Amino acid sequence: MPLLRAVPVVLSAGERTALNKRVRGAKTAHRDRLRAQIVLAAARGRDNARIAADLRISVDTVRKWRGRFAGRGLDGLASPMSASSVLRILAEHPVRPWQYQSWIYPRDPCFEARAKVIVDLYQGYYQGQRLGPGDRILSFDAKPQINARRRRHPTLPAAPGRPVRYEHEYTRQGSLALLAGLDVHTGQVFASTPVTTGIKPFMDLAGQVMARPEYHDAPRVFVIVDNGSSHQGPHAVLRMQATWPTARLVHLPVHASWLNQIEIFFSVIQKKVVTPNDFDSLEQLSAALLGFVDRYNRPARPVQLEIHRQRPARPHGPHQPPRAARRPSERIAAKGRMTTPDELPGLPTSATSTRR
Repeated sequence: MPLLRAVPVVLSAGERTALNKRVRGAKTAHRDRLRAQIVLAAARGRDNARIAADLRISVDTVRKWRGRFAGRGLDGLASPMSASSVLRILAEHPVRPWQYQSWIYPRDPCFEARAKVIVDLYQGYYQGQRLGPGDRILSFDAKPQINARRRRHPTLPAAPGRPVRYEHEYTRQGSLALLAGLDVHTGQVFASTPVTTGIKPFMDLAGQVMARPEYHDAPRVFVIVDNGSSHQGPHAVLRMQATWPTARLVHLPVHASWLNQIEIFFSVIQKKVVTPNDFDSLEQLSAALLGFVDRYNRPARPVQLEIHRQRPARPHGPHQPPRAARRPSERIAAKGRMTTPDELPGLPTSATSTRR
């Protein structure tokens, strides 16, 4: 079998100067000095075996760096960056590519006015007047398309030193929705699990709640909802008032679900019940959801919010000016915190912070 011919190496004056500096430099890394020596020896016409013997390295190493220089010049002598080098560089500089923040521009022209109504209700006011002792506030929303996934093998419970283990593969058993309403004053949750969302499931759950004496006999019941199709627009407002004259449907601004307190409950039930999602049937999933609602209601208490006149500082979006330069109408509350815009006038803002 004929021997492979060594790749010829021809140096320009600039390349020779750069390689000689690497060989003679007192601070040159050993690997860079060795690669420069290989290329300089190859440029003198020496074969790979002699270079390897002179430098006490393998012939494969000589062949590798000789070939890389012949193909890419000095750039070919650079090593691929190691994972440890990447981590070190990222630690030394404020670059975190695995972290991100998102923001939403409030395109609702009535964002401030609608947000103010919700925040006022949470503080016990409506249209500038303090709520009466019998007035109630309900926060409604839906969590649609919760899948029932039956794992191919039984889920193993947690044990000392071992987390819950569940099979990755599953078969779908269908899906249902979770409709829920939260009483802002008591923290009690009312829920149903219809197959899908819509006007009828929403009105059915609202009817179950409004039939209870504390709501049926209340002077006013404020029902906070988002802009979903089940309760969207002025027709939903009229439909609610026609069915229950004391009910007042209050819509959130667009992209302001974070103002709806029922979202807090949905976050809890997602972690406590839905994840990791191992149910044999829709009936089992429904029983688990409604069973958790019953258990949640036993020690339920209202969520008391931190209401701020001035929003805590946070980084602004890449396409938005800094917070100090933005117009009041462009300000959005920080994630996970109920916040009044700076310009909201006239109402007390003190609130005690408690955690569930």
